[in-house]
Amino acid sequence: MKQCKCAFDTKDSTFRHMIKPATKSQQFIFNRIPFAAPKNSYAYQLFLKMGLEIPSIEEQERWFSEEYYKEIVKISEKHKEALSIELVTREYISIAKKTQYHRIPVITSILIKLQVYELLQKIKNKSAKFL
Repeated sequence: MKQCKCAFDTKDSTFRHMIKPATKSQQFIFNRIPFAAPKNSYAYQLFLKMGLEIPSIEEQERWFSEEYYKEIVKISEKHKEALSIELVTREYISIAKKTQYHRIPVITSILIKLQVYELLQKIKNKSAKFL
C-alpha cells in the first residue's frame, strides 16, 4: 500500500458482483489512495452514502485530482476513530462474548487473541506514561 498511487475496481452487472462487499475500496480510500469504481458498484453506493462520490475509471481527471484527494483525506479523518484497531477489537470481543463461544473453537481462539491484543495495548499505554 505504501507504494500504491491509485486503485480501481471493475465489476460487471451480475448479481454475484453486485453483492460483493466493498472491502478493497475501503482499504484503499481509508489509506488515502485515490480509488475509482463503476457507478453501479456497491463501493460507489456505500461511499456515496458517506458523502464521497467515487469517480468511474473513465473520469480520470477527477480520479487524479487534488480536490478528490482532499475529499478522501477528509472522509478518512472523519471515520478514523470508527476504524481504529482498538474499536474493532472491542467490537469483536463484544460479539464473541454474546455467542456461546465456548462451543465454537474458532471463536474461542479469536477471542483469546483479541484479549491478548487488548492486554498488550494496556501495557503499551501504561509504559508510554513513564517514557
